Order: sequence, then C-alpha cells, then structure tokens
Amino acid sequence: MKTLFLLSLGLCFAYSCGKQAPKPATNLHTEGPGSAEEWYQQGLQYYENQDLTRATEAFDQCIALDSLYVSAWHDRGICHFSLDRFDAAKSDFFEAIALDSGYAEAWFNLGLVYDRLQEPDSTFWAFEQSTQADPQFAEGWFNLAVLHMDRGNSSMACTCFKKSADLGDADAKQAWEKFCP
Repeated sequence: MKTLFLLSLGLCFAYSCGKQAPKPATNLHTEGPGSAEEWYQQGLQYYENQDLTRATEAFDQCIALDSLYVSAWHDRGICHFSLDRFDAAKSDFFEAIALDSGYAEAWFNLGLVYDRLQEPDSTFWAFEQSTQADPQFAEGWFNLAVLHMDRGNSSMACTCFKKSADLGDADAKQAWEKFCP
C-alpha cells in the first residue's frame, strides 16, 4: 500500500504542488544573457520537455553563478531523482533545505528519496519535516498517514488523512472514509 501512494504523488516541482517557488536567497542573479535566472528558466524548460540531462546542466550553470539559488538546488534534485541518482538528489534537497528550512516541497522530496533508498525512519522524518515546514502541505500529511498505516498506527494515520482531506486532497478524503471510523 505504501509504495502505491508514495509513487502516485510523484515529485513536487517548484511550481507544481500548488505553491510558488521560494524566492532566491540573494539578489546576485540579474536578468540577461548568462544570468543565473536565465539558466534556471532554461532548466525548467528542459525539464518540461523531459530533457533531464540538459535540465541538470542548466541548473548546474545557475548554481555556479549563484550558489544560494534555492529553487535551482531543489529542481536539480528532482532531475537527479528522475534519473535514479538518489544520492545526488538527496544532496541537492539537503542544500535547498540548508538555504530554506521552511521549503516543504524539498523536505517532501527528500522523503521520496529516502523511500527509494529504503530508509523508512528517514522517510518518516522527512515527511514529518514537510508538514512542520508548512502545516498546509496536504501531500506531506497524506504521506505521513500512509506511513502511519504501514507502521500499524491507524489512529495517527486517520488524524493525518483528515488533515490532508481538510486541505483538499481527494485521495486523502477517500482513504479517510475507507480506513477511519
């Protein structure tokens, strides 16, 4: 049950989980040819076109110009994850979190990495951190619920399913109705 729910959520790209990407940590990147922002936007375009290698290279260039560009670290981590480079993904998500500890999507995606690395305690910890970073982050609550179910803690699972459902997650609502009295 756990894997199906985790994989069905996919990854949260900086703008795809209903949140705005965090603002870059510095003002070092300006508009113009070769700027960090230009490389970042190019990386997003490559990602949308499913060219993960070029997306990773564009995010590399962005980070080389501005090592404090939080979204570039996060989004390069997503590319690494998609290419099954889990250690590199983990490292990039940790860099994003080091720059912005409130970046719920980075915590969430770190949890997905830990799940792929079959580190259940770290998976749980990262999803928990995602909900602490943003209590309105439905995906984090949903995955915590699934992990609680996996651990046999149905009471906590129901609490988390309910929180996720209250935040508008239709899958969580169905799970709550099915598993919770």
